[in-house]
Amino acid sequence: QRRRGPKPRVQQFVNAWKGDRLFASVVHDEALSAWVADVAGWPNGAEVLQDQVWCKPPRSGPIAYHRDTAYMGEGVVTLWLT
Repeated sequence: QRRRGPKPRVQQFVNAWKGDRLFASVVHDEALSAWVADVAGWPNGAEVLQDQVWCKPPRSGPIAYHRDTAYMGEGVVTLWLT
């Protein structure tokens, strides 16, 4: 039987580190920064430009494919932690 009612919505939270200690610890983790810099080949290190949390409940529909360079420019690495 299908559920009735409004379709669940995808929610996005930007800069979650400002309101949550766990997210802050991940965003400020020097080991993570060093790993990203190593993978990207950046000898001067890396820093977080922006953190985002996406809450995508079942039945909320797809998120369209996109490239982050359109939003953040070249030389950006996107890292998904799940």
